[in-house]
Amino acid sequence: SFTILKQLDTMGVTAKQTGTGLINLEVGLSDTASQAAGGFDKTGEEKLMFSYIANTYEQLEEPGPARDYFNKKLALLNQSDSNQTSAAALTEKAIVLNRIGVMSHQVGERRQAMEYFRQSLNYTRTLNISFGTSVNIYNLSKLAVEELKTGGVPDNSLLDLLVEGLEDLQRAGYEDRALFYTLTNTALLISFRQEDIRQPKGTPEETIQRLHRRFRYDTLPWSYYTHATALLQKPSLFPEEQRSTLTFMVKLNQAELAREMAPSPPVDQLRNTLRTLVEDGKAAQGWLWYVLQAETTGDPARRRELLTKAVDTVLRFPAQTDPLSGVSGLLPAYDRLIQMWVDELVAEGHHDKAFTIAEQLRLRQQTSALYDMLGEEFFLKGLGDYGPELHALL
Repeated sequence: SFTILKQLDTMGVTAKQTGTGLINLEVGLSDTASQAAGGFDKTGEEKLMFSYIANTYEQLEEPGPARDYFNKKLALLNQSDSNQTSAAALTEKAIVLNRIGVMSHQVGERRQAMEYFRQSLNYTRTLNISFGTSVNIYNLSKLAVEELKTGGVPDNSLLDLLVEGLEDLQRAGYEDRALFYTLTNTALLISFRQEDIRQPKGTPEETIQRLHRRFRYDTLPWSYYTHATALLQKPSLFPEEQRSTLTFMVKLNQAELAREMAPSPPVDQLRNTLRTLVEDGKAAQGWLWYVLQAETTGDPARRRELLTKAVDTVLRFPAQTDPLSGVSGLLPAYDRLIQMWVDELVAEGHHDKAFTIAEQLRLRQQTSALYDMLGEEFFLKGLGDYGPELHALL
């Protein structure tokens, strides 16, 4: 089975925990592919044995030894005398590479994990296994966003790989919950890409190709957010109670993209929709909209009004209303709000108030981080009969 890094916390599919931050998804393979892990020769028995030992260590949350035995199985696959180009053999390699990537991520080796996911993706794309491709590009996009949050810069070759994988899924008409997160992650990564200004001028044809690529990438984030919004409307992928928060987050990211866009009916409609959601008090993340507006206004009185509304909104809703593993991560946004509000109060001479509110906001930020790390079920433990009602509320 392919393994996906955990972000789809309420996936609505048969899944089981396999250690910190991971969900193991069962993939429906053909009979031939399913039999690839077994066999009656010595090599087949060794592969089966290594798989069993690796899975056992994975269940025991020992990613290091699990990776070692998956690597031993991969070595057998690479030296096998059987037809290594068969669909069964390539599928088995794709799965093992994916699992090694997950174990590498668990032991803290992000770059190595990404390399294994790339290799697995190469096989799933070759074999047209849409589920495997969706899992691998999601994992790659998630790790790339993690790297971005630590100051890294999106790798252009990785962006190309993600875009090509999304195009494969679109051509196949394949959709799942992971696709939503891959679209939003990739849109975010493209927005932070850096063009290589050291590129040689090249031929006129090469120059045109670079200009075409730049134009294409400039338009992709908006289209990806639009596609992600459409996926949210499908009951088979997202239940009603999850749509509001995720829709707001996607539209907020689109609003950020629209900052430099010329006024147009779609942009105006987007801003009006966001404004309505926020002013009606229906969006727990409405404070993000207020922060965004406060950053752009040149009116000091308006800025203070917006920051006041942002703080009031944050403190009115519990941390459990923050989306688990949010579309773009909320912790930096909390930092920005705290900084802006403290600067505002200090400039007015309200030092004690600045300290008090900063402490409240920092506690809220830490609670949100714990909720994201430990999950909904942890926060609902010990609530007895109130659990189902609070679960529905969240």
